[in-house]
Amino acid sequence: MNKQQRMYQQIEKHGKDLMRVFGLCEKYEPCSETIENSTTSKTYGEKTVCLHCGKVEKAHLDPIGLCKKLRRLEVEASRKMVDYCNGAIDGDEIDAYQEKLVPRILKVIGKENLDMLKINRDPRGYTLKLTTKASHGASIHKDWGGYGILAPDFNE
Repeated sequence: MNKQQRMYQQIEKHGKDLMRVFGLCEKYEPCSETIENSTTSKTYGEKTVCLHCGKVEKAHLDPIGLCKKLRRLEVEASRKMVDYCNGAIDGDEIDAYQEKLVPRILKVIGKENLDMLKINRDPRGYTLKLTTKASHGASIHKDWGGYGILAPDFNE
């Protein structure tokens, strides 16, 4: 197994772990059609329900797709936190950014998972994390403080 294969294996495992933590459908089957025309889900009003497990779907992503979406948000948020700590933006701007960021994250992980989300403003570590309570007992990538990492960098 080469380095790239090992990286994708780690990403897929992390995505499956996140799906378990957030209660996302674990029996994802990719479909070639849009979610409205999918045979793996059915839409009732504004809710889309997975036909495999009956859970309301939040992202309808495969584990790798989930990790990629969260990783893009992590990189963007991390850059903003570096700018904030370097004085390029002030506290009001970072507060406004965070208010816009949280709904974007919740769109991926589900609104009911808000209490599991922690935004770290220290640029020396990852920005998007799970709270210690949500991380406790979860089989997920963690930092030294015990916080679960939403989007670790598996390139290293």
